[in-house]
Amino acid sequence: MNGNGMNNKASETHQFVSMDTGIVLQCHGEESANAITAMKQEILRMEQLLSRFIDSSDVSNINHAAGKTMVSVSESTFTVIKQAVELFEKTDKRFDITITPLVNLWDFKNRHTSPPLAEIQKTLTYVNAQDILFDEPRMRVGLRRCGQCLDLGGIAKGYAADQAKHIALNHGITSSYLNLGGTIVVIGNRPDGNPWRVGVRHPRKNDSLLGVLQVASTSIVTSGDYERFFFDEQGKRWHHILDPTTGYSAESDLISVTIVSEDSTLADALATTLIILGSEHIPYLQEQFPMIDIIAVDMAGVLYLTERITDSFHPVC
Repeated sequence: MNGNGMNNKASETHQFVSMDTGIVLQCHGEESANAITAMKQEILRMEQLLSRFIDSSDVSNINHAAGKTMVSVSESTFTVIKQAVELFEKTDKRFDITITPLVNLWDFKNRHTSPPLAEIQKTLTYVNAQDILFDEPRMRVGLRRCGQCLDLGGIAKGYAADQAKHIALNHGITSSYLNLGGTIVVIGNRPDGNPWRVGVRHPRKNDSLLGVLQVASTSIVTSGDYERFFFDEQGKRWHHILDPTTGYSAESDLISVTIVSEDSTLADALATTLIILGSEHIPYLQEQFPMIDIIAVDMAGVLYLTERITDSFHPVC
C-alpha cells in the first residue's frame, strides 16, 4: 500500500477493483494499513456473496433455485435482502431488487431501440419484490416463480461501504475517505481538521461539477440518468434507470439525485429510487427517512436542496 507495504505509516491509500467498479480506501492513523487490509477483505467477501455475476454467490444460488426451493444464505446476504424488501414497501414499490429480468431485456450495453411492448409486459410479470420468500429461523431466501431473478446492484455497494466503515472505526480510524464506485463514505474530518470536500457531478456537462459538499462523518451517493442511455430511431432518449411499475425508463422530472446520510445502504438505494419517484416525492421521502439529506436536479436545471444541507453544499456557477 502506497507502494511500500509498510504498516507503520500514519496514512495509507489503496486502490483495487471489486463489485465491477474501482474502489479507493484512504485512512489516516497508526492502524491505517491494518484497517485497509481488513476493509478490502470484507468488500471482496461481499462481492462473493452478493454479485449475481458470480456463479457461486448467495444471490446466484437464490436465482438458480427460483420457483423450486429456498436456499441457505449468509447473515449478510439475508440482512441486505431483508432491508431491500423493507425499502420496496417504503418507496411505493419503486426500489425493487427483482427488476433483473427487465434490466436484461433492455440490455443497455448493446440495445439501441426499446423492446416491444408485449415483451415488456410479459417481463413485468416476473418483477415483484413481494415474491421474495424468507425463512428467518433457518436463514433461507427464495423466489416464488421460475424466471425471477435478484440483482443487488442498487444496494450492495452501500452495504459493503457500511461494513467497511465499521471496520475502520473498530481499528480506531478517526479520519478516512472511502469511495466504492461513487458510493462515498467519510469518517471524521480531514487530517488537517477541515471538512472533506466531495464534488457532485453535473448531470449534463461532461467533466464538470454541479457543486461541492463540505462534510464530515457521513455518506454521499449520487445517481443520474447519464450513466447509460441511448437514443432510438425516433430520437427518444432511453436511460438505464427503469421504473419497475411501468417497464420503461423513469420519466420523472429529476435527472440527478444525491443522498447524504450516515447510512450508506439507505443512501445507495434512495439515490436511484428518487429519480423514479420525482421531485414531488422529496417531502414524502424526508418523512419516511428523516436522517437523509437530498440534492436533486430536474430537467430544467432547477436545484432542490433539503434545509440541513444548504450550508454544506456550494454550487459551481
